[in-house]
Amino acid sequence: MMSRDIEEITNNKMEIGKNALKTNITAALAVSESLKSTFGPKGMDKMLVTDDEIVITNSGSTILELMELVHPAAKMMAELGKTQGKEFGDGTTASVIIAGELLKKALELVDMGIHQGIISSGYKTALSKSLEFLDSITMELELKDIDSIALTMLRGKITEADIRFFSTLVNAAVNLVRGDKDRIYINYRPGGGIKDSTVFDGVYIDLGKRVHPSMPRNVKNARILLIDREFDLIKPKHTKLDINSVQSLNEVVEYKKKVMRAAVGVIARSSVNVVLCSKNIAEEAMFFMAKAGILGVRDVEKKVMQHIAEATGAKVLINVNEVSPDVLGYAGYVEESKIGNEEIMYIKKPKYPNMVASILIRAGNKTLAIELMRKMKELVEVLCRVAYDKKILPGGGATELELAERLRIFSRRVPGKEQLAIKAFAEALEEIPKILAKNAGINPIDILAGIKRGHYAGFTNIGFNAVTRKVGDTVEHHIFDSYAVKRNAIISATEVASLIVRVDDVFMNKDSKVMMKQKPEEPPQQIVEPPITPQGKFDLRYALKGLR
Repeated sequence: MMSRDIEEITNNKMEIGKNALKTNITAALAVSESLKSTFGPKGMDKMLVTDDEIVITNSGSTILELMELVHPAAKMMAELGKTQGKEFGDGTTASVIIAGELLKKALELVDMGIHQGIISSGYKTALSKSLEFLDSITMELELKDIDSIALTMLRGKITEADIRFFSTLVNAAVNLVRGDKDRIYINYRPGGGIKDSTVFDGVYIDLGKRVHPSMPRNVKNARILLIDREFDLIKPKHTKLDINSVQSLNEVVEYKKKVMRAAVGVIARSSVNVVLCSKNIAEEAMFFMAKAGILGVRDVEKKVMQHIAEATGAKVLINVNEVSPDVLGYAGYVEESKIGNEEIMYIKKPKYPNMVASILIRAGNKTLAIELMRKMKELVEVLCRVAYDKKILPGGGATELELAERLRIFSRRVPGKEQLAIKAFAEALEEIPKILAKNAGINPIDILAGIKRGHYAGFTNIGFNAVTRKVGDTVEHHIFDSYAVKRNAIISATEVASLIVRVDDVFMNKDSKVMMKQKPEEPPQQIVEPPITPQGKFDLRYALKGLR
């Protein structure tokens, strides 16, 4: 009755109690279920089709970024994964899966008559104990373990030899900038082999080339001017130029030449020999720069320009008249090179070494190159985190199983129904090794039983090796996870799940996209209570709108 009354006096559609919870959980589970098959080294890829490109990837962050979601609970799950990926580089899919399993278990508990508040409280207690247990099984990072973390993240995409090669590149970059991920620049160039990828102390401008063929190709002892605007005449607003004769046109052309000659003269007198501009450079300016022996490059990305400023000590100017030796950047040399049929501009031996490390990814085709670039960016995030806290955990689901076993023991001492929520939390964590096994083509129940036997016997490192498809000591086989990544994934997943579980009413504006996406011919009860089968299959229609 209350729902009908509110709908009559507002422009809202209302769902209350269990109906609201089921709708929210179903929408959230649609997201987590869609990512499960991509999880782990044997995970499958997704083909994402947008208006202008086709993306093939198993990166959780990329998949979530390209999903256009409508339901608010689905959006919360996507935001959980994207934030995890952005902040930590890894754990995107794991965090979404854990959150989904917590919600699935919560719905089962609600069906048993347990209040949502008790479930949320139990999850928070389980999280607190999990973090205690997590700290007790961490290991100190050793130098030889760096490659192992890379192998754990990149298996299935490229060969083990190539993974070790990329691990060396990324580790060199991380060491160059002393673990500051924001000072590592990564881009790709299709063509060549994976082993043609490089890392160096400095910056490169992809597709950067001289704007005039008479300009020098290489400049030693470069004195660099950075300009964040067009190197051209300022076009005044609300002004009409009336050209009614050839003489008038010639006067305008000569005036522009005069101004550009003067502008280039200003920078030449300041000993500038390299000009990098974020926008266009006028043809007249190109000519006078070439005549003065100045190398000019246009359309430099602002992010790249900022890296150049950090490495060379340059200040980014808007007004050319502000140029002076104090605002210039300095580098050992700037050179134009060619990779395939396209140019690239290198800035090496900058004034401030170890300020920016650049990685150029090479691969046989664009699709692989882009996917490797994504993986390298994720690996940079993870290795920078690991380099900071120097803590790792056993991988292959060993950590999740150990936490689950300890939580079960702990739950026996917890009075009341909260005990059931803690046990449900433990069961949700067990989904990680089960999915790893399933994606490797192995019966997940058999694998889970094998791992449990090891943990019952006191071997905390026993987990699933997806490469050998066997249960074993993951530390012995160098299968590791980052402590920081794992810790945050569990925390974030629990927080989002608890947030959704505690929602008992949903008010939706009747003009909202969620309401408009519902088909009028479908009975309302099918929207309020989407089917949830015992096999765990969920209807995606109310959560996923499609792809951008």
